[in-house]
Amino acid sequence: MPSKHRSMLLIVDRLVLREVTLATFAVLGVLLLVVVGHSFVKLLDDVMRGEYPPGVLGPLLAMAVLKFGVELTPLGLMLGVILALGRLARDHELVAIQGLGFGYGRIYRVLALLVFPVTAALAWLSMVVVPGVVRATDALVREAEHRPDIAAIAEGRFTRSPDGRWVVFSEQKLRGEKALNGVFVHRRLPGGFEIETARRAEQVTDPETGERHVMLVGGRRVVGHVERLDYNVLRFDRHVLRVPGLVVKRVFDDRESLPSAALLGGDDPKLQAELQRRISVPLAAALLSLLAVPLAHGGPRQGRYGRVALAILAYLVYSNLNVIALSELSKGELPVWIGLWPVQVLIMLVTGGLVLRQYGVGWLRRRPQPKRVAAS
Repeated sequence: MPSKHRSMLLIVDRLVLREVTLATFAVLGVLLLVVVGHSFVKLLDDVMRGEYPPGVLGPLLAMAVLKFGVELTPLGLMLGVILALGRLARDHELVAIQGLGFGYGRIYRVLALLVFPVTAALAWLSMVVVPGVVRATDALVREAEHRPDIAAIAEGRFTRSPDGRWVVFSEQKLRGEKALNGVFVHRRLPGGFEIETARRAEQVTDPETGERHVMLVGGRRVVGHVERLDYNVLRFDRHVLRVPGLVVKRVFDDRESLPSAALLGGDDPKLQAELQRRISVPLAAALLSLLAVPLAHGGPRQGRYGRVALAILAYLVYSNLNVIALSELSKGELPVWIGLWPVQVLIMLVTGGLVLRQYGVGWLRRRPQPKRVAAS
């Protein structure tokens, strides 16, 4: 091959790789913006309702970005390939570069420069990074559950402690301060109860132990014994309460935080399902990018967004089949050695069938020669 022709192919390689990379990151950015935006609104609502203390909002949002980023990358890569090749076909560039000997086999070789690093990164993130971050975030949430934070008490809503013995209500939360106005506290006692109302509540920290407590300012305390019908009423200027941690909604399943090495060789079907779920993420990126090439095939006059809808439908079918297989595997109704592999084999057969149908048996070695123009 002449050096000029070889240099033109290298330029074409960079063109296809750049188009696919830009389209992939653009699609992934849009998907993350939509999904993470929805998660942020939900987390913010949970914080406002007292499900989480405000201090864990940032880590939970970062965790959502990481998890959704890993899970949506296969779809983003698939749509990026389809949009990039669709644009090249629409603008007649794909037909032109095929005339330079750029066969469909070379498209796969160029895509491998992007798919292989992305697949390796997804394997590392899914198997190592995400479980570690889940453990750290879950530990932070558990710590917040056992460390009473006055900011976790929702405004205008009853909030209870994990053991159900304490119930706290506040009329108003003072913004920018660790304080509440109009506080009601109910505590169950053996054979009775204790009710305290206060004009104001502030958070204080024990200088020796570092424990957080709630100090009530200007209130009244009622202690009652049901059996004796005995009630004592006391007034106080300041009273410090050792309130236990509040109920914090669990975010993650325990299996998600286990290291991948701990899942190997186990007999628990649920643990094996979690391991195969992690493996399926990088595998999906590789298989869906292979499927995207024949799905993107079309003439210059064909719209590329119809191919996008077809790709999304294929992704939904593939994802649902994985979910069904994981569900059966976790129940022990599907052997571990089978697991998700039938779904992966099916997607490979569909890809191979589309490639053979569109490009023929010799598609990998097809290299159209450039037309020669006779000199006048």
